[in-house]
Amino acid sequence: MGGRKLSSHHLHRRPDQATHARDTLPLYHISEIPEWMADNKYILHGYRAGYTMKMCVRSLFSLHNETMNVWTHLLGFLFFAAFGVAMFLYVLSPVWLHYFIFGLMSVSCMACLCCSTVFHLFSAHYNESVCRRLHSLDYFGITCLVIGSFVPMCFLAFACEPSLKWMYLTMIFVLGFVGLVGPFYSFWTTPEFKTYKMLVYTFMVGSGVFPIIHVNFIMPVSSSAPFATGMALELLLYLTGMLIYIFKAPERFFPGRFDVWFHSHQVWHVFVLLAAMVHFFTVAGMYLHWEHMEQHC
Repeated sequence: MGGRKLSSHHLHRRPDQATHARDTLPLYHISEIPEWMADNKYILHGYRAGYTMKMCVRSLFSLHNETMNVWTHLLGFLFFAAFGVAMFLYVLSPVWLHYFIFGLMSVSCMACLCCSTVFHLFSAHYNESVCRRLHSLDYFGITCLVIGSFVPMCFLAFACEPSLKWMYLTMIFVLGFVGLVGPFYSFWTTPEFKTYKMLVYTFMVGSGVFPIIHVNFIMPVSSSAPFATGMALELLLYLTGMLIYIFKAPERFFPGRFDVWFHSHQVWHVFVLLAAMVHFFTVAGMYLHWEHMEQHC
């Protein structure tokens, strides 16, 4: 490894079919790929680069430093598809509002995991502009998850407090709109906009965290305690995963040792998936409790 760096000119051209006549899926060292493809200096090997769409699809079944990123969220997508259908068939009452809020939650989880899977699978494409569009799609999916996760919780937790319900929903939708539209502008993925982007996501997540904190002062302790535990666990999973991702552990301490398995981005994916599952079942529990209350308000 450590050979000649692939040039941007080379990556923008469709790879010569003869070059890949033997159906090889080459892997590269970090020193051989363009800077825009290397976002973690502690991951040294296992990079895909200069791939066609067909090669990217074939790499789904090969081992590289994105394999675990792809499969964690692909399997998560299938999980939420299955449990979303189960919710509609066996849990929800036939009321359009119930279908809407839980449909939004299921679809948003699936959208996030689908966008993430597509981005990580096709991030090795030879065309930089394609990769950047896919990166924008990944951010779009993150916003979908935030909006879709907190809307059902607000509807249920503040069912008897309409003014609070709509105040929090308005905050989530306004900030969510920025997060949905922003990724499709070129400045969104630039290094210069990184700080502002982090602020957008911080406020967006905060707009969902505040209701979680608030709801525990409104709902009776006896009924809210189980749900407060689930919400706290969800936030703990997100926070732990985010800190691991930010500090790039464990590969920061052992460069090259976690290139294929269990580097920080992969661990972050696992924590996101676990947190989304906890949220799904917590909100389902809130719904069943609300349905079986003698008086909703």
